Order: sequence, then structure tokens, then C-alpha cells
Amino acid sequence: MTGEADREAVAREMGMGPRTLARHLARSGTSFEAIKDEVRFAIARELLTLTRLPVGRIAEALSYSANSAFDHAFRRWADMAPTDFRRAASGTGQPDRDRGA
Repeated sequence: MTGEADREAVAREMGMGPRTLARHLARSGTSFEAIKDEVRFAIARELLTLTRLPVGRIAEALSYSANSAFDHAFRRWADMAPTDFRRAASGTGQPDRDRGA
């Protein structure tokens, strides 16, 4: 969430080049982007469930360039909008006050 988890920085931290990291991940059946998406989805679920942060602030915290990009990614991961996920997670079924955020 600090913007330091790009492919090159992670590879450097692990003492290898980005291409070597990509090869290791491919051998394990995954990719840097797939892992990054998994982490972003986990953090998004936690922030939506445990906080009242507006969805726009969550998108910003996860380094999305626009709320719409975060919304699109979340719909791909969860098959629902972030606001719908928050509502379902709260168990209230009430409209989300942060919806316009």
C-alpha cells in the first residue's frame, strides 16, 4: 500500500532481476500481477468490512488511478461492486452511506 511493491523493487529485495522473479513465479504457476491482485483483493475486503472508509479512499490506498478502475477490478474478483460487498458484509442490507464517495 506504500507504492513500493512494484515488480522491480520486489525482485531487487529478493536479490534477483525482474525476469528471474517472473520465471520463478511462472514455475510455481502464478505471476507477480496475480499475487498483487490477490493481496489487493484481501486488503480491499478487510477495509470494506472493518472500516467506514469511503470506497474512493480505499481505491486510493490500493494505488488505483481512478475509482472506476478499482470498481472494475473488485467486480472481477467478487462478482459484485465494492459497495454491495460492504452492504452484504455488514449484514444490514441497508444502502451504504459511502456509496457516492
